[in-house]
Amino acid sequence: MLLLVPCFGVFITCGIAFVSVLNEAQYWFVVIPVSFCTSYMVWRDASMLGMNSVEKNGKWQIVPIAWAAGTLYLFPLVYPAYMFERSRFGAQQYLGHATVIVFALFFGPWMIARVFS
Repeated sequence: MLLLVPCFGVFITCGIAFVSVLNEAQYWFVVIPVSFCTSYMVWRDASMLGMNSVEKNGKWQIVPIAWAAGTLYLFPLVYPAYMFERSRFGAQQYLGHATVIVFALFFGPWMIARVFS
């Protein structure tokens, strides 16, 4: 589910870019809701994985609300980092998938617009 919302955003932005030249307003009308929804999903996933304590085994860890806020404001950096860190709590690691999604969401529409314009 954590990969579904950003993938949906990639398909929408690339589809808009393929049909017409994507202007900045159309792009941000997709990226901002995708970022909000993904940050909510990250918060729920981090809460379910038990990332609630501030210190565990002598190491500091980031609480779910911090992961959500980071995903909201710094999506291209924090989303892949979260997908890597969740493996420490027994969940599957999706770092490669998240990196491809971030690259496609931020550079895919631009590349399509350059090729088809």
